[in-house]
Amino acid sequence: MNTSGTPATIDGIDHHYVDVNGTTLHYVSAGTKGTPILLVHGFPESWWTFHKVIP
Repeated sequence: MNTSGTPATIDGIDHHYVDVNGTTLHYVSAGTKGTPILLVHGFPESWWTFHKVIP
């Protein structure tokens, strides 16, 4: 678990934060071409679940 306050990352990933109904959500985006794909993890996972799939 990363406790430094800096999210884990891989090349080509952009980190974003958005406030929704009083909760701050963190999400990542990658790529600008092709058909968009939304990867949704379950609790208690994070985007890192898909770090081998994203590239």
